[in-house]
Amino acid sequence: MDLVETLLQSTARVLREKGYGNTTTNAIAQQAGVSIGSLYQYFPNKESLAAKVFQKLIKSDLDFIAQCFAQNAELSMRESWSKFIRALFERYESDVLLRRVLVEQCSLFDGRDEFVNFKKSLTQLFYLEFCGRGLVLTEIRSLTIAFVVINALEGILRAAVITGEISLEREEILRETEQLIHSYINYHCMATSEQ
Repeated sequence: MDLVETLLQSTARVLREKGYGNTTTNAIAQQAGVSIGSLYQYFPNKESLAAKVFQKLIKSDLDFIAQCFAQNAELSMRESWSKFIRALFERYESDVLLRRVLVEQCSLFDGRDEFVNFKKSLTQLFYLEFCGRGLVLTEIRSLTIAFVVINALEGILRAAVITGEISLEREEILRETEQLIHSYINYHCMATSEQ
């Protein structure tokens, strides 16, 4: 493993343990087992480290989502989206502490633009998923549906997983999320077939 990767993994560990406000470059260097000078050769401050960890997480999420759709291509749309939603919840739950810190603090390290670009890429992935399933929708309509689905999922994930502000049963949240997404997509599929 190279030094940059070691620094990024150490940054993620420190962010999980201490939160953004209490994270320092000294703590990251110590966690990585390197001098502060070595850290500064690659990153000028904790903001740049956090931004890089955020970029890496987002890239990994996009790859994961594309892989989910590819693996579920032979399933019905309902089964595919159910599997996708459950896999996405599990992914977010697996590293909730890091996600919480990064999502809540992304404006402090110029992560907003990265997040906007992530949502644009995600919208394109969803659009391709709709097209791959033979949905006959205009591009603008497909992109709009993808935008709504993404933001609905983001809101639910943020409330149920990242902030933990909802204390409902996990399985009930999953079922209701699946129903919401299925109903919304099916509504647009039926509206398109009637035209």
